Amino acid sequence: MRGQMSRNLQIGIIKEELKKEKISLSDAIDENFFKKNKEKLNAIYKKVPGDFNTNSMTLFSGACTDNVRQYIYNPELYGYIHCYYKKSGCLFMGDYDASGKEKWKQLEEAYEPYLKYIGCVQIPHHGSRRSFNSKLLNIDAEFVISVGYKNRYHHPSAEVVKEIVLHKKWPWIVTEIPKSIVGAEVELG
Repeated sequence: MRGQMSRNLQIGIIKEELKKEKISLSDAIDENFFKKNKEKLNAIYKKVPGDFNTNSMTLFSGACTDNVRQYIYNPELYGYIHCYYKKSGCLFMGDYDASGKEKWKQLEEAYEPYLKYIGCVQIPHHGSRRSFNSKLLNIDAEFVISVGYKNRYHHPSAEVVKEIVLHKKWPWIVTEIPKSIVGAEVELG
């Protein structure tokens, strides 16, 4: 509940600040309006508690019910032989830095109402060791790492992949190579 209160507080601050500036939500997302008012909108955004990556680089997508499930599979390699029946929600983490107790606490509080609905997690920052937190592996989910096939940073980190496997999870490593594709089909219960 605390995470939802925190999220509601953040949304409330943005709405109140937009109202003070006489900016509608439709104006705020209009590309031309945004370009003309970028500094004003950034000033409003900076009034929201929390750091930029916590507020902007993470996203929950899915149904908040136990009646919706998803099958996660790789149609190129395995077809439907190896598919996993999981909760319908996905936690997309972008370049969020989940390392350390405080950053994990921020993430956990922000998504507390949604954690029980997560069946797929995008590992943060392409599987970088510096952005990873092994507490993610406590979520009953499949774990996807999106990376460039030959990237100069050597993502994902071998340590991260090893940690996922040692927790008896499967790291779905997705690159621009078509055979690495991961699919999800949602089923209503």
